Amino acid sequence: MRTETTTLGVLLRSLREKKGLSSRQLGEMAGCDPSYVRRLELGDREVYRRSYLDAIAAALDLDRSDEQALYMAAGYLPWKVDDLGQPGREAVAALGEALDSLDQWEADELARMVRNIVTWRMAEKWREERQ
Repeated sequence: MRTETTTLGVLLRSLREKKGLSSRQLGEMAGCDPSYVRRLELGDREVYRRSYLDAIAAALDLDRSDEQALYMAAGYLPWKVDDLGQPGREAVAALGEALDSLDQWEADELARMVRNIVTWRMAEKWREERQ
């Protein structure tokens, strides 16, 4: 069982209970099978589509802080790209805050992904220059 799934399950259950909902009620409100919510909470299931998490978050009517915590626990970036706004200080501050909230595993994974993207772009540029 993966740690981030367990963390998601614990957080989801806490948020659901705070709203006074059963897993069945939350599933019905989110338009998904109630057993899916229960399996997420138990760590037996991962969020395979962001749309499922969007529906669950909307059904829970979460404040921004709880919503972002839920997305991060599910392995998604804490802010939607639109929330970063125009390039500038606000975007940099939002990105900095998001990066500060990463645990070591998440930071290592992000660094690995960035290295892969940079390597891919450099190779692509090199191929273009050779043609």
